Amino acid sequence: MVTTGTSYSELQDVAAEVFGLNPNSTKWSKRDQSRVSTAILRGFRQFLNPPALTVDLRNQRFVRLPSSHEWSFIHETFTITTESGTADYDLPSNFRAVKEKRIYFPSNLERSAILERPPSQIREWRTEYPYSSYPQYYAIEAKDHSASTGTAYQVMLYPTPDSVLTLTGTMLINLDKLSSTGTIPPGADEFANAITASVMAAAEFMHYGFRGPYWEEFLREVNEAIQRDLENHEPEIIGDMNIEGLSVLTTEQILARRITVVPPISE
Repeated sequence: MVTTGTSYSELQDVAAEVFGLNPNSTKWSKRDQSRVSTAILRGFRQFLNPPALTVDLRNQRFVRLPSSHEWSFIHETFTITTESGTADYDLPSNFRAVKEKRIYFPSNLERSAILERPPSQIREWRTEYPYSSYPQYYAIEAKDHSASTGTAYQVMLYPTPDSVLTLTGTMLINLDKLSSTGTIPPGADEFANAITASVMAAAEFMHYGFRGPYWEEFLREVNEAIQRDLENHEPEIIGDMNIEGLSVLTTEQILARRITVVPPISE
């Protein structure tokens, strides 16, 4: 298992191992090459969108949490500098969504955060109440789409800014498709074990048609990675659900959070 970073070629090797292919990739058929690349793509997507599970070590079983995990490395800060009289602004090309659905005034903490509303609501307000002031609401709207670059987004502000302002927020980003000529996204090298285990689990399901020991290994690895990601990057959102509470859940905690219990881990 990889321990310090990973590469596309290493993911090819582990997928080939599960499929029982020759370690020498030059001897693979086109079908073999397609299966390996598909397993890597599916495995990486599976890692990026992990199942909402954690491990109850006390009772040796997986438990299902209310929602999945958002990795810290798919978050980036974006900044918008407004101009007087301009209400719409392009967002970065890798933009996917605004985290927490709020945009802030970093230089003026006395102003409330700008809250999200539907684009139709912003348009209606602009028509009925064409005010200029500091923005209080925003909407995200698709601007155009390209087969090569994907969808471009813009932010619509209301009221229309009447001065130069600096706005900032945290966005979820779109990642480039993983390929033999690309690299693992920044930050993901920290979770090489979970990525590798996920690719092996994807190959296992493709090859055998069921989820077996590689899937269980992936769940253990991704659970460890999620806890490390929370501990290292987002301690402020954990609250009373601390790292220990994520790994060993009491019966009271499970009932209080309405968590669905998954069958025990098989030996």
